[in-house]
Amino acid sequence: MKITPDKPHRTRIDLTDEVAARAWTKKLGKSIEEIAAAIEKVGDSAAAVKKELGCQDDVENKQPAES
Repeated sequence: MKITPDKPHRTRIDLTDEVAARAWTKKLGKSIEEIAAAIEKVGDSAAAVKKELGCQDDVENKQPAES
């Protein structure tokens, strides 16, 4: 699968792309500096960075609504 500029890789965090970096800060609710520190510690895997920052993934951690 070829990754095109208009379709960023969603499992890796790349802060060198200004638009992608802004999107990650918005999605994670963290500053670029916080995300960069997490990447330095655990690598650029989105899942690892989310775990390091204590962020919940929108899809994986959704609890079913109680009825």
